[in-house]
Amino acid sequence: MKKLCLTALFGVCILLLTPVASAAVSQIVIDETNDVKDINNETINAPNIDIKKITYYQSEGSVTITLQVSGKIDDESIYIIVLDTDAGEYGIEYTKNPLYADYLSGGMVTFGDEEITSEFSIPSSDTLRVAFDLKNVDEEYQGLAANTMMIDITEETMGYDEVYSETSTDTNQTDTSDTNTTDTTNGDETNGEDTTQTDEGNGFLGLPGFELLLFLIAAAAVMLLFRRLR
Repeated sequence: MKKLCLTALFGVCILLLTPVASAAVSQIVIDETNDVKDINNETINAPNIDIKKITYYQSEGSVTITLQVSGKIDDESIYIIVLDTDAGEYGIEYTKNPLYADYLSGGMVTFGDEEITSEFSIPSSDTLRVAFDLKNVDEEYQGLAANTMMIDITEETMGYDEVYSETSTDTNQTDTSDTNTTDTTNGDETNGEDTTQTDEGNGFLGLPGFELLLFLIAAAAVMLLFRRLR
């Protein structure tokens, strides 16, 4: 009997000392295409900033986000993503437009005033990918927003696309051999047990965390004004 109790106690200790597998979060947000707008809220043809899909994956404090467009990721356009967790907002910015080289050339991830170590890549011509670690391993996903923008000084045009996925954590406790569950949202149709609500924002720049975009718009407006005054 004593040996049985010792064996049971040993088993309990092993369970207590074994780390619990982390919760994995996976989200796919699908945006309607051919919905790029200009500053007058008119639809224009700009496939390189026309968002098709955003994929989010979080595991053990590491995050990978991919942004897919209808055309290709180009050096002139501006791509911005905001990740909202229970700890705050992460700003993700990418552009190689020489007009903004003093501020940003390539990609950057920030949390408040702090720049986060990150890795940007373009695995295919239409896809931008970023990977980084959250400030805290146990942060909970709250939502995801994206805004893309192009400014053509020569043609005196500006265009943007935006999408926002509000809520819906799909947090799954898994063991190391399990795969994560993914929610896919396409307009009003959602596959999966949980529901992810997507929104096109509240008009031009209706999304949170786009201070950079406001700055870029102001700079572009000044350049357009000077061009027209010549």
